[in-house]
Amino acid sequence: MLPRIVSARAFAPHLIDLEVLHTLSRRERHGAVPPATARMAVDRLPALPITRIEHQPFVPRIWELRHSITAYDAAYVALAEQLDVPLITCDGKLARSHGHTAKIELYPVS
Repeated sequence: MLPRIVSARAFAPHLIDLEVLHTLSRRERHGAVPPATARMAVDRLPALPITRIEHQPFVPRIWELRHSITAYDAAYVALAEQLDVPLITCDGKLARSHGHTAKIELYPVS
């Protein structure tokens, strides 16, 4: 998945930073990530080559998708629909979701 991401421009809702922080803190708390590694990832997070997009303009579409996916996932789906770009994910449930026109590329975690 990394070569796919690195070879293209990446876009994400602003909430990506909060989701990364949440995941890092959970993994650190459970001992899956050493504290120093988590801290380094947090420090480097702002420099990731991702164009962060405000989600507010997509709130109506996010709401429309509420019956098939979470609001968090819907923010990514709505953005992908608007930009007409593929949504890259490791989330099989999201990849199988319906009720939207986003093209979703699944990259299973190995």
